Amino acid sequence: MPYKGDAPALQALIAGDIDMYLVNTAASLPHIRSGRLRPIALSMTKRSAVLPDVPTFAEAGVPDFESYSWQGLAAPAGTPPAVVARLNRELNQSLASADIRKKLDELGIEPSPTTPDEFSALVKSQAALWGGVIRAANIKLEE
Repeated sequence: MPYKGDAPALQALIAGDIDMYLVNTAASLPHIRSGRLRPIALSMTKRSAVLPDVPTFAEAGVPDFESYSWQGLAAPAGTPPAVVARLNRELNQSLASADIRKKLDELGIEPSPTTPDEFSALVKSQAALWGGVIRAANIKLEE
């Protein structure tokens, strides 16, 4: 059954209406900490510092499974390279701040500071990967 976001899906999971749900750590962490949810496996290539006792899918016997959420900062096309470089530098400095790191850790968010070129490569690789999945599964947008 499709859900319109993590909140209704997590409600259904906690209520026992569904048996499992693949959700990001930040959305599920409060429910894991309260004991309402039990994590089974992480869909990353390495264990999470926030949930160090939870195995990855590969460790749990499902090799080659990786699916994770990511966020990034984007600027309009044509933004001068010097402005992009400064935004990237300031963002990465913020992510290195002890106060910011502490808050992100509490939320279950593990930042991965990158360069604009690295982020662009990630976006392109993820678009190619998930575009292929969407085409292979013949997934169509519902309006």
